Amino acid sequence: MPLGIEVGVSQETISGYEIDKAVPPADMLVKLADCLNTSVDYLLGRTDIKDFKLLSKSDLSQAELELFFEFRKTNRNQKGTGNWLYQRSSRIEMRYP
Repeated sequence: MPLGIEVGVSQETISGYEIDKAVPPADMLVKLADCLNTSVDYLLGRTDIKDFKLLSKSDLSQAELELFFEFRKTNRNQKGTGNWLYQRSSRIEMRYP
C-alpha cells in the first residue's frame, strides 16, 4: 500500500516532504515514523539509528528493569550528577551477577 494512503495524505504531499518542499506537522511525523517502523528522531535527522523497536519488560533482565524503575524514582538533579548510574548499577549488579 502506498505510504500516502497509509497515513491519509496524497502522494503529492509525501513527495513534498521527501524533497523538503513541505514540512510535515508533528502528528504526521508520528504517523510516518510508525508506518516506516522508525523513530521521529530518525526522520528529523537527529539520529542515524533507523531501526526502531519498542522495548517491553520481557526484553530486559531483572537488573535492567530494577535500574529503570530506580531511574524513574530519582529526581532530576541526582540524574544529572553522573554518579547516579554508577552507584545504582553497581548495587544492582551485586544482586544479579
